[in-house]
Amino acid sequence: MIKGLQVLMGRMESVFNQAIRNTIYAALQDFAQVTLREPLRQAVRKKKNVLISVLQAIRKTICDWEGGREPPNDPCLRGEKDPKGGFDIKVPRRAVGPSSTQACQWSPRALFHPTGGTQGRRGCRSLLYMVRTMLESLIADKSGSKKTLRSSLDGPIVLAIEDFHKQSFFFTHLLNISEALQQCCDLSQLWFREFFLELTMGRRIQFPIEMSMPWILTDHILETKEPSMMEYVLYPLDLYNDSAYYALTKFKKQFLYDEIEAEVNLCFDQFVYKLADQIFAYYKAMAGSVLLDKRFRAECKNYGVIIPYPPSNRYETLLKQRHVQVRHIPSYFATTSVFQPLNIAYSHIYSSYRNFVGPPHFKTICRLLGYQGIAVVMEELLKIVKSLLQGTILQYVKTLIEVMPKICRLPRHEYGSPGILEFFHHQLKDIIEYAELKTDVFQSLREVGNAILFCLLIEQALVSPEPKGTGDPDRSQILEAPLPRPAREALRHRLVLFPCTRLISPFCLHTAPTI
Repeated sequence: MIKGLQVLMGRMESVFNQAIRNTIYAALQDFAQVTLREPLRQAVRKKKNVLISVLQAIRKTICDWEGGREPPNDPCLRGEKDPKGGFDIKVPRRAVGPSSTQACQWSPRALFHPTGGTQGRRGCRSLLYMVRTMLESLIADKSGSKKTLRSSLDGPIVLAIEDFHKQSFFFTHLLNISEALQQCCDLSQLWFREFFLELTMGRRIQFPIEMSMPWILTDHILETKEPSMMEYVLYPLDLYNDSAYYALTKFKKQFLYDEIEAEVNLCFDQFVYKLADQIFAYYKAMAGSVLLDKRFRAECKNYGVIIPYPPSNRYETLLKQRHVQVRHIPSYFATTSVFQPLNIAYSHIYSSYRNFVGPPHFKTICRLLGYQGIAVVMEELLKIVKSLLQGTILQYVKTLIEVMPKICRLPRHEYGSPGILEFFHHQLKDIIEYAELKTDVFQSLREVGNAILFCLLIEQALVSPEPKGTGDPDRSQILEAPLPRPAREALRHRLVLFPCTRLISPFCLHTAPTI
């Protein structure tokens, strides 16, 4: 907010300068030509020579008379009252004063010249300093002499002079508004004058970022998660810009700039990490609340269990930043109290789909992938199965055929099941003891079987219609629509390559959990 206001005021500096010069000019002339007339009249009447000299010096220093000189017929100069009709004093209103050369000659108009330069500004400061010093001598409570000039002035006059003296304090800063604006909006001291830096008296300059004021402000916004402040979370980090600028231009210390730069990098890394965590948690809770079944939510409400929606937050503003982007959000589930009601609700809803892989899961896969995605998956599965059949399985089959016994007759049935099993176990002893049988051969066959079973379940999910009342109309239309050409080609190749799907499926069902 401070920096934004500085930018806006900087753009309107020319407009402000014009208004400031007009306002200060009018305030000075009204005070000198109008307000000081009454104390000057009383001083002349009472013959207060010191007071007269001070008041006349103030008027001669800052008055810009209408005719170029002080009116000689002014009754206050003789200590007389104004006539009944009043004494007309025309105070000019000017917008542009003389040049900087005249400013050095103590011309009152030099205060208001827009292009007076450095020399003119110095003349303005000196002129205002002289006027304020003389005003202080008039209203001071104590002075070197026993009697002060304040006692010679009436109460209302003293109050008027004090008010003008307080207001004129800001005139010098207003006349140099660009420099004053830069100093007012410089927040570097919030970093340079930290408590712990002052405590060590410069003997130690490295502290944890938890002790740094910019990070304290940023972390406070992140921890409180206040929606109204979230879009301003980057503003405190601008303190580092002011600190770095001050370190190079004022202190002129490179090592101090390097220290600020290192702290900025560390703070920004921490900021991105915490912000990414919050954004992920927020949108996860929002997605879960949106997808939660409304009837289930209503039934929970009837039983007194309210599942609230997450409070809105203004992360969209941060995500739209052009020069600051949120890094990769880690794909993990944060276990916070925000997700507790949603986790309980979804655990009850999906408890019937645990510990197995079946038609409900494949219907969801079909809805998620669509026909184009299913065709891509089928194509990739065909490539995998083809590589297994023509590569690994083919080589192992050739090896197993070579080690198979040349003669393996069927034993007599009188031996019984244990005897027959022992007979084949003895005949196939070399194959059973083959080291790569379970690790490679069976695993390759398991992958082929799983691929076949996957294709079968996908086909069943595509051809089986949704029960009425449970699915939306668009989904039913998609499932009942004819397969596009890529999907038909993939299924046709599957049926050609694997005509024995029904025979292998029992083996696949046994090994299905390895999908």
